[in-house]
Amino acid sequence: MSVKDFYEILGCSEEATHEDLKSAFHKLILKSHPDKVQDSNKDAVEFHQIQEAWNVLSKPESRKLYDVERKQTKLEEESIVVLARITSDELYPKNEELAYQCRCGSEYIVDKEDLQNYEQFYVACDECTFYISVKVNKNSLNHSSSDSFGT
Repeated sequence: MSVKDFYEILGCSEEATHEDLKSAFHKLILKSHPDKVQDSNKDAVEFHQIQEAWNVLSKPESRKLYDVERKQTKLEEESIVVLARITSDELYPKNEELAYQCRCGSEYIVDKEDLQNYEQFYVACDECTFYISVKVNKNSLNHSSSDSFGT
């Protein structure tokens, strides 16, 4: 990831509270302070990364902006162009499978087994480079058998 993972640097999750982040920051900063460690070059870099992470994550506005940038970077790393995000309810029957119309005129073909095995997955268009993200509506699947889903 091109964006530094400040949560990883502090050893916290994205859901960490301000107090969790603050506590992690204080523990790490004490362990890596250049005045208290032997290998000052390695620890000086770590010390500055910890400070940078705290400077961003300690302020609600900068944390929100960082979270958006981090999420966008993750999406870009997937290296796919997602044309649409749909639910399984939007698929229509096509032969023994399900389909969704692409803007290029072709279709996205979805295997019914994928609906049983995944909560969300990507499907490539048969003709172009676009993908769709399919979120499975388990309620629809539970109310219909796999043979009659989408028909």
